[in-house]
Amino acid sequence: MGVLDSSFDILCRNGEVKQLVSLLGQPEESIPQCIFISGHKSSGKSYTIHKVLDGLKVHYASVNCVEGYLPRLIFESILSQIKGEILPPTSKCDDVMEFLTSLKVMADEMNLHDKVVVIVLEGSEKLRDMSPNLLPALMQLQELSCLKKVCVVLVSDVLWDKYIPPGGLPPPIQIFFQQYSQSDILKILALDKPKDYPADFYSNYLQLFVAVFLRSCRDITELRYKAAENFSKYCEPILRGEIDMNDSGRLWKHISPHLKTSLQLIYMRFETEKLSSDMDLMKPMDKHSTLSSAAKFALSFELPYYAKYLIIAAFLASYNSPKEDKKLFVKLSGRTKKKVQKSTKNTQTKISSLVVGPRQFDLERLLAIFYSIIEEKPHISVNLLTQITSLVELQLLLKVGNDPLETPKYKCAVGFDFIVIIAKTLSFNVTKYLVDYK
Repeated sequence: MGVLDSSFDILCRNGEVKQLVSLLGQPEESIPQCIFISGHKSSGKSYTIHKVLDGLKVHYASVNCVEGYLPRLIFESILSQIKGEILPPTSKCDDVMEFLTSLKVMADEMNLHDKVVVIVLEGSEKLRDMSPNLLPALMQLQELSCLKKVCVVLVSDVLWDKYIPPGGLPPPIQIFFQQYSQSDILKILALDKPKDYPADFYSNYLQLFVAVFLRSCRDITELRYKAAENFSKYCEPILRGEIDMNDSGRLWKHISPHLKTSLQLIYMRFETEKLSSDMDLMKPMDKHSTLSSAAKFALSFELPYYAKYLIIAAFLASYNSPKEDKKLFVKLSGRTKKKVQKSTKNTQTKISSLVVGPRQFDLERLLAIFYSIIEEKPHISVNLLTQITSLVELQLLLKVGNDPLETPKYKCAVGFDFIVIIAKTLSFNVTKYLVDYK
């Protein structure tokens, strides 16, 4: 691989891209057994490795180790993605030896022995809590499988020093992602500039926005979400003809209280005043001019980005049987994805099928579904767990039992109509992830 082309044009990550391409983009040379990518939360680790692998056009599989919370789920997902299709129910892979056997058979069938195959394991710190042989086996997969071009990439926001067990592990090649600087964040946020506004005008707004938010939040996904949300408020007096677009002083005075309020509520907010713009979200769904009580209730909550997906995941966990999770949520990544079965029944039928009431589910299953339905894959953090606690405090989620020694269990406390409204704000089709109950 020569000079990097536009396929690897990843903003603010040129150094890391060059490292990855030099390690994985030379098919005629040997590649490392294991690469360990670490760094701060929301620093572009997952996006960068996937973008590089897509650009290199190599065979790869990507598994989130929270979503794949059992070795069997990890093994089967890897094999499915490499093969490009869902494995039949009879093809079970319960341990490392069965995985190695299946991988060798697949390599023979697909002629992969001399081709680069990369296995990306996101949230790889979860592997430490599984079988003690799992992490060492995956890190030495090239040696154990006799596939000379297979590389396992561990992605984590936990440093390598925290991985090493008493018996030790072979040291991987390490790539560390620095936290985005303020300049980097401004460049990334500028990608979302609305086309109807000049670049300088949007840049001035971002300078104000970042000055308020950056000390408290560096999560790029959350920052992009909040920057877009507050920009509409920033433009309101301009659209009303009250403030000139170039009067940055008056615009700052106008937006400052909105930004500060938004910052205070960034992890969980409750708003009693329904925004008139939210009415538009319901128009494709409601033939009537007035909103239902469920819609008004849902729109009275101004939930943050991740919290919306968490409550949707909680609803799916409450109203789908755990045995359906693999069929619904274990995805194929790369260029082949599993097609999720769509519901063909109308909304009224769906509602009637849910009257059996919510089932309880544990935290692990909630997070597994959450990571399956969200495109951006945030790492587990105090902030994410805090949002779950806040959903409980708002009584959108019910905690079942109080035994501190047991894994936390929950039930979803909101109905189908509420979830449809929340999903609509994300352009997320929740019905295709629901199974009919008869």
